[in-house]
Amino acid sequence: MQEKRGGKERGKKAVSPVIATVLLVAIVIILIAIIFLWAMRFIPEMILKNDGIKDKPVEQVCKDAVFEAQLKGAGNNFVLDIKNTGNIPISSLNILKISKFKKDTEVIKVDLTKGEAKSLALSGINDYDKINAIPMLLGKVKNGKIKEYTCPEDNGKEIEVR
Repeated sequence: MQEKRGGKERGKKAVSPVIATVLLVAIVIILIAIIFLWAMRFIPEMILKNDGIKDKPVEQVCKDAVFEAQLKGAGNNFVLDIKNTGNIPISSLNILKISKFKKDTEVIKVDLTKGEAKSLALSGINDYDKINAIPMLLGKVKNGKIKEYTCPEDNGKEIEVR
């Protein structure tokens, strides 16, 4: 049996309050770091685009990506004539194909500079009622890498398929 002296049991060891406090603080710091890293996945990375004057968030530059688009052809052979009338280069087009029952997307690389025009062959759109050509712009992220950004659908050109 163990002896008791002064209200304390001999032979039993406990963690000192200082060590317990240090351990609790370390656990809290580790939990905060884990939650922070997890939450960072939900915050989008800011993409900057130079509009000729200064770097701006690419979302603000989308309104300056102005272009004309016209669809020609019939059956399975359509041609999309596109001309960049704005002052922002357009890297690609996100072609949103829309019908009553389905929606599909196709990304087409265009690389249109200011004033440049191209004709793009589109196939398989005769099953759709309309298409929406949405501009995609290139911008830089914080680490200097180039990333493509798809503008909102409001910035696209909606064209009826006949």
